[in-house]
Amino acid sequence: MSIIIFVVYLIAIAVAGATTFAIGFVYSMNDLLISGIVCLCLFIVSLIVFHFCFSKYYFTKTQTQTNPSRGFTTNNMNTMKRNKSDTDLELINRESKANAVIDPEVDEQRLV
Repeated sequence: MSIIIFVVYLIAIAVAGATTFAIGFVYSMNDLLISGIVCLCLFIVSLIVFHFCFSKYYFTKTQTQTNPSRGFTTNNMNTMKRNKSDTDLELINRESKANAVIDPEVDEQRLV
């Protein structure tokens, strides 16, 4: 909620500064020109403060999220050999057969 209020504040300061600067420039009124410059400087300072506050808020939010690619490794993807006729399922089956642990009891049961 405070971020929304601060954004509204930034928009109001920018509009007020730009309007007073433009009116002061058009009508050659030095007081309005100076107040417009002051408002625009205040807007720039407020924008920098908003950036630091929001980036701190944003990075604390994103650091708590889990990384969805943590379980995937590129090692298998880099070592797999692919023929032009292979489908993904054939490639996965071939890779799982190559990495399977050979158990002699299981092999004997298959032969029987």
